[in-house]
Amino acid sequence: MFISSLNEMIGLHETRVTASLYARVPETILILLLVGSLLTLAMVDYSAGLSLRRSPLTAVALIIVLAAVITLVVDLDRPRDGFLEVSQQPLVDLLEQIGPPPPATPSR
Repeated sequence: MFISSLNEMIGLHETRVTASLYARVPETILILLLVGSLLTLAMVDYSAGLSLRRSPLTAVALIIVLAAVITLVVDLDRPRDGFLEVSQQPLVDLLEQIGPPPPATPSR
């Protein structure tokens, strides 16, 4: 039973490491997000020029929202860095419950 749970734990750890290294948002998506944001800002500016009415509050709010969305996407894409960090406390608690691993016996 110990060996099967150890194998399961190793498999889960490998899945976590693989997901953190290879499951990334493609660069194409990030580029499209940036280009879409720039086009949106350009269209709002063009519309303000045509109507001869500018709303600085709307422009600033739009810039802040777009920047927050881009920052959130990039931050969630890199789980070990950034503003949002996933707590590792459940794994630490599990390690305390299980206890230290038994000493390895030398093989002959």
